Amino acid sequence: MTTLVLHFFEKSGWELEGPAEATVKKTQTTNEKSLLCRACGHIISNEGERIAVNDSHFHTCMNPSDIVFEIGCFRRAPGCSQVGPTVAEHTWFTGYRWQIAVCSSCGEHLGWLFRDGDEFYGLITTRLINS
Repeated sequence: MTTLVLHFFEKSGWELEGPAEATVKKTQTTNEKSLLCRACGHIISNEGERIAVNDSHFHTCMNPSDIVFEIGCFRRAPGCSQVGPTVAEHTWFTGYRWQIAVCSSCGEHLGWLFRDGDEFYGLITTRLINS
């Protein structure tokens, strides 16, 4: 399996209050590059929205069908739309419910929105490019 890691983020940040189940940290940057949908080029988010959940921005996750996803966590992804129901089963982040997130322009599956009072996006790194 090939792992793609996006290296355009700077490390320095501050901690946000979050639910007891997850530790969430937001990283601040001065030069925020846009993250685009690889399929159509639509702006999805930017590197200033990068966060760490459970002490890491990147996570390797496997769904019940044994499909492995490399995801990065983001506070906001305004270029995404959510589809389908909000589900608690098979969550990768304890206490969080998830909903599928797609590109609001082309409909490409880009990841998931996780909610538990707080919310964040887990976006599939191989489906994004930076500007």
